[in-house]
Amino acid sequence: MLYRFVQEWATRLTSKNDPPRSSVPEPPHPSSMNGPQEARNAKADPMQYLPDDLLFDVFGHCQADLVECTRVSRTWRGRLLQLPLWKYIHVNLCQVLPFNVAWQDGFFRCVRPELRELSLTSDHGISPVVSVLAKAHCPRLFKLTIKERNAIKASNLRHLLRYRFFGLPQWDPFVHIAQRLTTLVIVSEYHQRGLLRVLLALCPQLERLEQHFATTGIARRFAMPGVSYQKGSFQPTRLRHLLWSNCHDIIHDATLVSNWCPELVAFCFREDMFNASFEHDILELTNALMFIEISCPKLTRLLVEAGDGTDFEDVVAFHGSSDTGLHYFVYTTLSWYQPEYLYIVLDTHPLTLEYINMSLEGNEATLANADTFRELPCMRRLKVSGGSRTAAHHLALFLVLCPNLQELSLESVLVVDSLCVAVPQLPIQTFHMTLASASSVTSTLDLLHPWVLACGKCPLRVLSMDASSQSNWIVVCLLLPKLGCLCTLTSLTLSTNFNWSETYLRRVGDSFTNAMKESGMVNRLQCLKINRVHYDTNAQIQQFVASDPNA
Repeated sequence: MLYRFVQEWATRLTSKNDPPRSSVPEPPHPSSMNGPQEARNAKADPMQYLPDDLLFDVFGHCQADLVECTRVSRTWRGRLLQLPLWKYIHVNLCQVLPFNVAWQDGFFRCVRPELRELSLTSDHGISPVVSVLAKAHCPRLFKLTIKERNAIKASNLRHLLRYRFFGLPQWDPFVHIAQRLTTLVIVSEYHQRGLLRVLLALCPQLERLEQHFATTGIARRFAMPGVSYQKGSFQPTRLRHLLWSNCHDIIHDATLVSNWCPELVAFCFREDMFNASFEHDILELTNALMFIEISCPKLTRLLVEAGDGTDFEDVVAFHGSSDTGLHYFVYTTLSWYQPEYLYIVLDTHPLTLEYINMSLEGNEATLANADTFRELPCMRRLKVSGGSRTAAHHLALFLVLCPNLQELSLESVLVVDSLCVAVPQLPIQTFHMTLASASSVTSTLDLLHPWVLACGKCPLRVLSMDASSQSNWIVVCLLLPKLGCLCTLTSLTLSTNFNWSETYLRRVGDSFTNAMKESGMVNRLQCLKINRVHYDTNAQIQQFVASDPNA
């Protein structure tokens, strides 16, 4: 709508009925051009002839000092970036070749000294863009995110750090920016050997460093000439939050972190290359983490990902708590990763383990020996997925070790009798359940029934249920009248992931609205989320809520 509004204004200003403006150049007439291509080029974008004062009036009222240029014309991109408004710029160079000298000059004129945050995404190399930033004067730039569409290749990343710009000495273009950066995010193609030491050497003011990888494969060696990596070659860094991905040189990277990062508070080590055929991998990782724990006295949050789905914010969010001990986060999501790692952590750090995200299929043997482990007093969050009926029984034994568990997520876990006994006895405040294909009303109700009987003494506050099929959604609707007795429940989320049919539409909609009416939940809930429900059903729910004066 904003684009259409500005374009209409530009069309009015350039129309034949309006008197010509001396400050606005007139586009060439198509008849003066030779050939159809020149005629098409003559039809310039009206944005090109829009006065700066009108642009400033339109965009000067934006609440956030942010401009995002994604898949827009070069004229629009250039005109928007020239406005002295933006402090945070996200540019997607999907249709621009950064090696074009004319584009570099235009981008240089767009960069302002007030720029604080820049995110660049390109189909091509981004080294010239960073070099333009080095040429420009951006003393307040503190965060830089650089990535290519399919991640930065090793050659392009090396070219970025070594790029020569108009005869400047090697390293100068990136060094001018790197010395002031406090946050750096790099998306690389492979695990880069030696990249950590290069970045720590070039960016002494970094407080947060994230290195992600888009593809897996053999690690590539990344070494830069002329940089000293010895401990005494430069001052220790100010790095506080580090997310690192590597599958080789674990001990070497741990040595770098311990020597150069004395202020480290949160460390996330992402490992997607565990191989069960190499027993030394898990031993090296354990030794490296213990070495970092000893060498970094301020470290309070340590996350280890042996799978996917990690959110680095989970680690940083706990920063500033009153706890002084090191707290572990363990991710062993997929079943073919080494289950020995979970066994080692449970055996060596039972007093600091806070969060586990695991698959029952890969850790069934470890959970079977749950009675041999010590109690986990700091365990607050547990996410479990998949598994057989036997694995579900082993999970019930493991829950006995978590007396202070507050958040539990069961994704496609079969409900067995032992779980129905163990789960309600825990002080769980947030419970998420994805109904398995074999779930029934009886088994699911048996799991929630003790909470229903507890009534006002139930600690449950947030309930989320995900139905994976139409029959499971009917199960959820039949459970709602029973859940109406949960007077402490403040948030309810119901989700589906199937396509509705006309046969089930009216029956499901009627059953849901009747269940909400019978249970009286609408009068007590503070948050109700219904995801991927047919619009007719949503209309019925809205009509029901609107008709209730107490809703």
